Amino acid sequence: MSDDPKLLRAQIDIHRELDVRIEAAQRARQPLRAFLPEILPWIAERLGAVGMMLQTYGESLELETFRWPADLALPGERALITGTDEGSSGYVLCGEAGRFALGQRLDVAGEWFGRAAAIFDHEPDADRAHLLLDTACEELDNLLHAVRAARQKHLVTMQLGDALRHRVLADGLREAVAVLGRAVPLERILLTFVAEEEDASV
Repeated sequence: MSDDPKLLRAQIDIHRELDVRIEAAQRARQPLRAFLPEILPWIAERLGAVGMMLQTYGESLELETFRWPADLALPGERALITGTDEGSSGYVLCGEAGRFALGQRLDVAGEWFGRAAAIFDHEPDADRAHLLLDTACEELDNLLHAVRAARQKHLVTMQLGDALRHRVLADGLREAVAVLGRAVPLERILLTFVAEEEDASV
């Protein structure tokens, strides 16, 4: 949080309002593609921005891009994408033709989960804008965490299915256990199963 009283007040307002809106969306089981188009203009207004872009994993478990307004162009798009990719930190500020994009990565439980950017028609106070954008992103993390859990479960299920299709049962089980070990910290695992063999008798 900022030491500047006005900036601190703005952060608190974003935190409280987004928290209320996210809780309402979760209670209503509102999908991201319905919620984000409503909330992006609100975040943009708080930042003094003219547009917002958020790219993250949606309920489809694929990377989706949400923009407000819908025809929003990103100034310095290539540099913005590179500067907010996996392994990035802090924020990136890109300018092109008098417009500026300030972006940062989205981080959910320590995992890269997309990017967010605010678009300005003037060069912003980057530190201030980033502090407010980061506050909004931290709140959105709460919503995205459920999506992350669903995505992780889906990926593990797919990997288990691939492993168990191995033509040699022992090798398939060994790989399936390895998949579980990578997904969940395990010290020991006891696996029991029933092998139902076809009766060859006539």
